Amino acid sequence: MFKERKNNYEDNWIGESWANHIEGACAELAVCNFLNRRWDRSVNVFTREDISGTNIDVKWSRKPYLIIEPKNRFNLVLINGSCPHYEILGWARADEFKTPQFRAVFMDGREHYRVPKEVLRPAYSLAQEFALPENG
Repeated sequence: MFKERKNNYEDNWIGESWANHIEGACAELAVCNFLNRRWDRSVNVFTREDISGTNIDVKWSRKPYLIIEPKNRFNLVLINGSCPHYEILGWARADEFKTPQFRAVFMDGREHYRVPKEVLRPAYSLAQEFALPENG
C-alpha cells in the first residue's frame, strides 16, 4: 500500500512511512496528556485541529526544527522522541515565523519555513494557554 506513495517529506525515509504514522499518533496522545485533554484518535485529518478546542496541529519529527508550510494555519507543536518517551521542543502560531529569515525549499521545490527549536515558544507556555484543569 505505501510503496506507491510519493515521498514528500524529508522525515520519511523509504519504508518507514508506517512507523512515522504511528509515532505521529503517539505524539498527539503525548501532547494531549501534557495538556490534560482527551485525544479523539483521528488520523490523517488535515483540515482541522489535532486536539479539539485548541487549534493545535502536532508535528512529530526526528529533526530539531519545526517545518511550517504556507498552508498551515493552526498553532503548531514540535515534538520528538519515540514511543513511549517524547519531548515537546516548543510551539508556534502558524503565521508567526512565515518570514524570509526562516524560508527554505524542500528537495521537490516546495517552499516552507524551517524554524529551529531554540526560537520556538517553550512548552510551559503551551500548557499555560491550552491545558485544562486537572478535573477538566
